[in-house]
Amino acid sequence: FDGNAGPGVVVQQSAVGVMLTGNAFANNAGPGIDLDSNGLDPFVFGAGDGVTANDGVQAPNQANGGADYPVFQVAEILASGEVHVAGYVGTAAAPTPVAVDIDVYLASDDGDGLGEIEQGDGLSVPHGEAAGWVGACTSTIAGSFDCTFSVDPALPLAGGDFVTGTATGTLGTSELSANAELVDLTPADTDGDGLSDDDENNIYGTDPLNPDSDNDDLSDGEEVLVQGTDPLDADSDNDLLTDGDEVLIHGTNPLDRDTDDDQLN
Repeated sequence: FDGNAGPGVVVQQSAVGVMLTGNAFANNAGPGIDLDSNGLDPFVFGAGDGVTANDGVQAPNQANGGADYPVFQVAEILASGEVHVAGYVGTAAAPTPVAVDIDVYLASDDGDGLGEIEQGDGLSVPHGEAAGWVGACTSTIAGSFDCTFSVDPALPLAGGDFVTGTATGTLGTSELSANAELVDLTPADTDGDGLSDDDENNIYGTDPLNPDSDNDDLSDGEEVLVQGTDPLDADSDNDLLTDGDEVLIHGTNPLDRDTDDDQLN
């Protein structure tokens, strides 16, 4: 759903059970999904009425039963690279009391999907659109959700990106939620050597700005995690060959000064 003169999809007030999952929305002149809450709207078919904020009420006489969207209280990238989200569906005071399917998307804010999160909160924040599917899970019957996803490498995510989401139950799919910023919890590795800056500073004593602290042609990460050599000593076994030369040129053991046990180092 790309480039519509109105919302991506408008669900009329009389429609119930419209399922909208796994779609992408971009560059529409309105919300990606618009549940039209006014039976007299739109005056022009398909114009919609903008973001309908959560009210914590299921209303069978409303579009898709007035389905509320998820509210993200946590959105983060874990050290494992997985995405963790948590929150509730509905309002904090009246969460949706049934299990619903939560679909999470990479958000693409084009500036025209602004609205409140919960009715009466006075906010005007971006909702969607949905650029790519991140993952799905199911809320509890208490209206809360806490989910962790493995992310498709084809959809790279980074700290500072935003996610949005929908909730789908028996009455249909909600509008897209207010966007939530992803916080990256992955430890920083400034020099890209496979060791976090914190570990280099606090455990190994290596330089977090130099991938090869002892200049032996093996990265600090390879020395610590693969070879078991000393990343601060270019010749860990003191046999007059650098660790890098032993591994990369001679094929000898950088931790054994006499690899072939012939009494010569």
